[in-house]
Amino acid sequence: MEACSLLLGRPWEFDNDDIHHGRNNTYNFMHKGKKITMVPMTPTEIVQADRERAASLHEPKSKNHQVANSV
Repeated sequence: MEACSLLLGRPWEFDNDDIHHGRNNTYNFMHKGKKITMVPMTPTEIVQADRERAASLHEPKSKNHQVANSV
């Protein structure tokens, strides 16, 4: 799963009967009968996700991919 910025806007909030809690910076809504609360990542989680993403970019491709490219 990738982390990203999220811009919801009024139509999304209205259609999903969303509640935005400004001080906590959270969104609450119902999805398929379950209450979902979206919370922001902590600075530590952001740094860890950035490191993992950078490491995955530098991993060598699978052997099948390398063989296909060398043919």
